[in-house]
Amino acid sequence: MAIVEGWTKPLLASSSAFAGAASVAAALADREGVAVLSSATDPIDVIAPASCGKLRFNYSSGDFEAARSPYRLRFRLEAADGTVTYAPSRDAIEITVRPY
Repeated sequence: MAIVEGWTKPLLASSSAFAGAASVAAALADREGVAVLSSATDPIDVIAPASCGKLRFNYSSGDFEAARSPYRLRFRLEAADGTVTYAPSRDAIEITVRPY
């Protein structure tokens, strides 16, 4: 996925893993592995109905800088019984940021 620095439109993600999750958190790291964002609720909207497995990742335009690109994004999912999984479970979503 590629965006332009300063982009403010939410990123949409879908996965069958999202369906039925009691909570969803985002973990975003830059190319050096430095955590940029780790939040349990603020930037994420689960698109109703929750069973559809889609969510909207909202962020500030300053969260993505071309100089720190590429970024890697994963979602931490917690079920009602406390079981934790990550999506995607294989390679993280890579986000390339191009200069404005």
